[in-house]
Amino acid sequence: MLLNFFWRCCVVSAICCWTAPLDAQQNPNGQIPVGGLADAYLILIRDPLVQKELRVSDQQRRAIATLTDELDVTLWTLRNQPGEKAAEGFRKLISAAESRMEPILSVAQQKRLAQIRLSVAGLQVLLRDDLAAKLKLSADQRTRIEKVLKEAESAVGEAARPNANGKSPKPAANDTAIRVAAVLTREQLAAARELLGAALDSSRLGLVRFKAPELESKDGWINSAPLTMSQLQGRVVVLHFWTYG
Repeated sequence: MLLNFFWRCCVVSAICCWTAPLDAQQNPNGQIPVGGLADAYLILIRDPLVQKELRVSDQQRRAIATLTDELDVTLWTLRNQPGEKAAEGFRKLISAAESRMEPILSVAQQKRLAQIRLSVAGLQVLLRDDLAAKLKLSADQRTRIEKVLKEAESAVGEAARPNANGKSPKPAANDTAIRVAAVLTREQLAAARELLGAALDSSRLGLVRFKAPELESKDGWINSAPLTMSQLQGRVVVLHFWTYG
Protein backbone atom coordinates (compact mmCIF):
# COMPACT_ATOMS: atom_id res chain seq x y z
CA MET A 1 0.00 0.00 0.00
CA LEU A 2 2.82 2.39 0.98
CA LEU A 3 4.79 1.51 -2.16
CA ASN A 4 1.73 2.17 -4.33
CA PHE A 5 1.22 5.56 -2.63
CA PHE A 6 4.89 6.49 -3.14
CA TRP A 7 4.75 5.50 -6.81
CA ARG A 8 1.58 7.55 -7.36
CA CYS A 9 3.20 10.59 -5.72
CA CYS A 10 6.18 10.29 -8.08
CA VAL A 11 3.87 10.23 -11.09
CA VAL A 12 1.82 13.16 -9.78
CA SER A 13 5.00 15.22 -9.37
CA ALA A 14 5.86 14.40 -12.98
CA ILE A 15 2.53 15.66 -14.31
CA CYS A 16 2.25 18.76 -12.12
CA CYS A 17 3.90 20.78 -14.91
CA TRP A 18 0.90 19.85 -17.06
CA THR A 19 -1.22 22.45 -15.24
CA ALA A 20 0.52 25.43 -16.86
CA PRO A 21 -2.51 27.05 -18.61
CA LEU A 22 -4.39 27.13 -15.30
CA ASP A 23 -1.69 29.42 -13.93
CA ALA A 24 0.14 30.82 -16.96
CA GLN A 25 3.25 32.83 -16.15
CA GLN A 26 3.40 36.57 -16.69
CA ASN A 27 5.89 38.09 -19.12
CA PRO A 28 7.85 40.81 -17.28
CA ASN A 29 11.00 40.05 -19.28
CA GLY A 30 9.38 39.95 -22.70
CA GLN A 31 8.65 36.25 -22.41
CA ILE A 32 5.73 34.77 -24.28
CA PRO A 33 3.59 32.82 -21.77
CA VAL A 34 3.65 29.52 -23.67
CA GLY A 35 1.46 27.88 -21.02
CA GLY A 36 -1.49 30.01 -22.10
CA LEU A 37 -1.37 29.00 -25.76
CA ALA A 38 -3.46 26.29 -27.40
CA ASP A 39 -0.37 25.00 -29.22
CA ALA A 40 3.06 26.53 -28.61
CA TYR A 41 4.85 24.50 -31.32
CA LEU A 42 5.94 27.53 -33.38
CA ILE A 43 7.52 29.00 -30.25
CA LEU A 44 9.01 25.82 -28.82
CA ILE A 45 11.01 24.89 -31.93
CA ARG A 46 12.92 28.19 -31.71
CA ASP A 47 13.15 28.40 -27.91
CA PRO A 48 16.81 28.31 -26.70
CA LEU A 49 15.89 26.25 -23.61
CA VAL A 50 14.06 23.66 -25.73
CA GLN A 51 16.93 23.50 -28.21
CA LYS A 52 19.34 22.98 -25.31
CA GLU A 53 17.10 20.22 -23.93
CA LEU A 54 17.05 18.56 -27.37
CA ARG A 55 20.83 19.00 -27.70
CA VAL A 56 20.51 20.33 -31.23
CA SER A 57 23.73 20.70 -33.20
CA ASP A 58 24.88 23.96 -34.78
CA GLN A 59 23.80 22.61 -38.15
CA GLN A 60 20.34 21.78 -36.83
CA ARG A 61 20.08 25.19 -35.18
CA ARG A 62 20.84 26.91 -38.48
CA ALA A 63 18.28 24.75 -40.29
CA ILE A 64 15.63 25.58 -37.69
CA ALA A 65 16.44 29.31 -37.93
CA THR A 66 16.05 29.18 -41.72
CA LEU A 67 12.70 27.46 -41.31
CA THR A 68 11.34 29.85 -38.67
CA ASP A 69 12.48 32.89 -40.68
CA GLU A 70 10.41 31.62 -43.62
CA LEU A 71 7.41 30.90 -41.40
CA ASP A 72 7.58 34.34 -39.77
CA VAL A 73 6.85 36.05 -43.09
CA THR A 74 3.37 34.45 -42.99
CA LEU A 75 3.08 34.58 -39.20
CA TRP A 76 3.18 38.38 -39.14
CA THR A 77 0.28 38.59 -41.61
CA LEU A 78 -1.99 36.67 -39.21
CA ARG A 79 -1.86 39.30 -36.47
CA ASN A 80 -4.86 41.31 -37.62
CA GLN A 81 -6.90 38.49 -39.15
CA PRO A 82 -10.34 37.58 -37.75
CA GLY A 83 -10.25 34.85 -35.09
CA GLU A 84 -11.18 31.78 -37.11
CA LYS A 85 -9.15 32.85 -40.14
CA ALA A 86 -6.11 33.44 -37.94
CA ALA A 87 -6.62 30.09 -36.19
CA GLU A 88 -6.76 28.31 -39.54
CA GLY A 89 -3.61 30.11 -40.62
CA PHE A 90 -1.81 29.03 -37.44
CA ARG A 91 -2.89 25.42 -37.98
CA LYS A 92 -1.47 25.46 -41.50
CA LEU A 93 1.81 26.99 -40.30
CA ILE A 94 2.13 24.40 -37.52
CA SER A 95 1.46 21.59 -39.99
CA ALA A 96 4.09 22.99 -42.38
CA ALA A 97 6.58 23.37 -39.52
CA GLU A 98 6.00 19.78 -38.38
CA SER A 99 6.71 18.46 -41.86
CA ARG A 100 9.84 20.58 -42.25
CA MET A 101 11.15 19.71 -38.77
CA GLU A 102 10.89 15.96 -39.32
CA PRO A 103 14.08 15.61 -41.41
CA ILE A 104 15.94 18.11 -39.21
CA LEU A 105 15.52 16.32 -35.87
CA SER A 106 16.40 12.76 -34.92
CA VAL A 107 13.70 10.34 -33.77
CA ALA A 108 14.78 10.80 -30.15
CA GLN A 109 14.68 14.60 -30.49
CA GLN A 110 11.23 14.49 -32.06
CA LYS A 111 9.97 12.33 -29.18
CA ARG A 112 11.33 14.74 -26.56
CA LEU A 113 9.89 17.74 -28.40
CA ALA A 114 6.49 16.01 -28.44
CA GLN A 115 6.75 15.48 -24.68
CA ILE A 116 7.57 19.14 -24.06
CA ARG A 117 4.77 20.21 -26.38
CA LEU A 118 2.28 18.19 -24.34
CA SER A 119 3.64 19.25 -20.97
CA VAL A 120 3.17 22.98 -21.70
CA ALA A 121 -0.28 22.45 -23.23
CA GLY A 122 -1.83 21.73 -19.84
CA LEU A 123 -4.18 19.12 -18.44
CA GLN A 124 -6.86 20.16 -20.94
CA VAL A 125 -5.15 18.01 -23.56
CA LEU A 126 -6.45 14.95 -21.72
CA LEU A 127 -9.85 15.78 -23.17
CA ARG A 128 -8.53 15.54 -26.73
CA ASP A 129 -9.72 12.44 -28.53
CA ASP A 130 -6.21 11.33 -29.52
CA LEU A 131 -4.84 11.63 -25.97
CA ALA A 132 -7.91 9.99 -24.46
CA ALA A 133 -7.44 7.09 -26.86
CA LYS A 134 -3.73 6.70 -26.01
CA LEU A 135 -4.52 6.62 -22.30
CA LYS A 136 -7.63 4.48 -22.88
CA LEU A 137 -9.84 6.81 -20.87
CA SER A 138 -13.41 5.71 -20.32
CA ALA A 139 -16.32 8.08 -20.89
CA ASP A 140 -16.80 8.31 -17.12
CA GLN A 141 -13.14 9.25 -16.61
CA ARG A 142 -13.30 11.97 -19.24
CA THR A 143 -16.42 13.39 -17.57
CA ARG A 144 -14.73 13.40 -14.16
CA ILE A 145 -11.56 15.02 -15.53
CA GLU A 146 -13.62 17.67 -17.31
CA LYS A 147 -15.37 18.43 -14.01
CA VAL A 148 -12.04 18.80 -12.18
CA LEU A 149 -10.69 21.16 -14.85
CA LYS A 150 -13.84 23.29 -14.86
CA GLU A 151 -13.66 23.62 -11.08
CA ALA A 152 -9.98 24.57 -11.34
CA GLU A 153 -10.76 27.18 -13.99
CA SER A 154 -13.51 28.58 -11.78
CA ALA A 155 -11.09 28.73 -8.84
CA VAL A 156 -8.63 30.72 -10.94
CA GLY A 157 -11.42 33.16 -11.78
CA GLU A 158 -12.34 33.50 -8.12
CA ALA A 159 -8.70 34.06 -7.19
CA ALA A 160 -8.61 37.06 -9.52
CA ARG A 161 -11.10 38.82 -7.25
CA PRO A 162 -9.50 40.41 -4.15
CA ASN A 163 -10.88 39.30 -0.78
CA ALA A 164 -11.67 41.44 2.27
CA ASN A 165 -7.95 41.94 2.88
CA GLY A 166 -7.46 43.19 -0.65
CA LYS A 167 -5.42 40.13 -1.59
CA SER A 168 -6.12 37.55 -4.27
CA PRO A 169 -5.62 33.99 -3.00
CA LYS A 170 -3.71 31.87 -5.49
CA PRO A 171 -5.09 28.36 -6.13
CA ALA A 172 -2.59 25.51 -5.91
CA ALA A 173 -2.04 24.13 -9.40
CA ASN A 174 -0.66 20.90 -7.91
CA ASP A 175 -4.04 20.16 -6.33
CA THR A 176 -5.55 19.90 -9.81
CA ALA A 177 -2.86 17.47 -10.93
CA ILE A 178 -3.44 15.35 -7.82
CA ARG A 179 -7.20 15.26 -8.41
CA VAL A 180 -6.75 14.32 -12.07
CA ALA A 181 -4.21 11.65 -11.14
CA ALA A 182 -6.75 10.16 -8.75
CA VAL A 183 -9.09 9.56 -11.70
CA LEU A 184 -6.46 7.58 -13.63
CA THR A 185 -5.46 3.97 -13.14
CA ARG A 186 -1.88 2.89 -12.44
CA GLU A 187 -1.44 1.89 -16.09
CA GLN A 188 -2.85 5.21 -17.31
CA LEU A 189 -0.55 7.16 -14.97
CA ALA A 190 2.44 5.25 -16.36
CA ALA A 191 1.30 6.05 -19.91
CA ALA A 192 0.87 9.73 -18.99
CA ARG A 193 4.37 9.84 -17.55
CA GLU A 194 5.74 8.33 -20.76
CA LEU A 195 3.90 10.96 -22.80
CA LEU A 196 5.34 13.81 -20.69
CA GLY A 197 8.87 12.64 -20.04
CA ALA A 198 11.10 14.61 -17.67
CA ALA A 199 9.62 17.86 -16.32
CA LEU A 200 10.75 21.13 -17.93
CA ASP A 201 10.22 24.46 -16.18
CA SER A 202 7.73 26.19 -18.50
CA SER A 203 8.21 29.52 -16.67
CA ARG A 204 11.66 29.75 -18.30
CA LEU A 205 10.30 29.26 -21.81
CA GLY A 206 9.21 31.96 -24.24
CA LEU A 207 12.40 34.03 -24.57
CA VAL A 208 12.31 33.79 -28.34
CA ARG A 209 12.93 35.94 -31.38
CA PHE A 210 10.95 36.41 -34.57
CA LYS A 211 12.17 37.69 -37.91
CA ALA A 212 10.93 41.22 -38.51
CA PRO A 213 8.87 41.69 -41.69
CA GLU A 214 10.21 43.80 -44.53
CA LEU A 215 9.06 47.41 -44.72
CA GLU A 216 6.70 47.63 -47.67
CA SER A 217 4.95 50.56 -49.29
CA LYS A 218 2.21 50.38 -51.90
CA ASP A 219 2.73 54.03 -52.84
CA GLY A 220 6.51 54.04 -53.08
CA TRP A 221 9.28 55.45 -50.90
CA ILE A 222 9.81 59.16 -50.20
CA ASN A 223 13.29 60.70 -49.84
CA SER A 224 14.89 57.27 -50.01
CA ALA A 225 15.32 54.26 -52.21
CA PRO A 226 13.51 51.15 -50.87
CA LEU A 227 15.34 49.71 -47.86
CA THR A 228 15.58 46.09 -46.74
CA MET A 229 16.13 44.56 -43.32
CA SER A 230 19.50 43.17 -44.41
CA GLN A 231 20.64 46.70 -45.35
CA LEU A 232 19.60 48.01 -41.94
CA GLN A 233 21.15 45.16 -39.95
CA GLY A 234 23.27 46.48 -37.07
CA ARG A 235 22.07 50.07 -37.47
CA VAL A 236 19.77 52.10 -35.21
CA VAL A 237 16.57 52.84 -37.14
CA VAL A 238 13.80 55.27 -36.18
CA LEU A 239 10.40 54.62 -37.73
CA HIS A 240 7.84 57.42 -37.95
CA PHE A 241 4.43 56.07 -38.97
CA TRP A 242 2.45 58.92 -40.55
CA THR A 243 -1.17 57.98 -41.05
CA TYR A 244 -4.41 59.77 -41.88
CA GLY A 245 -7.57 59.57 -39.78
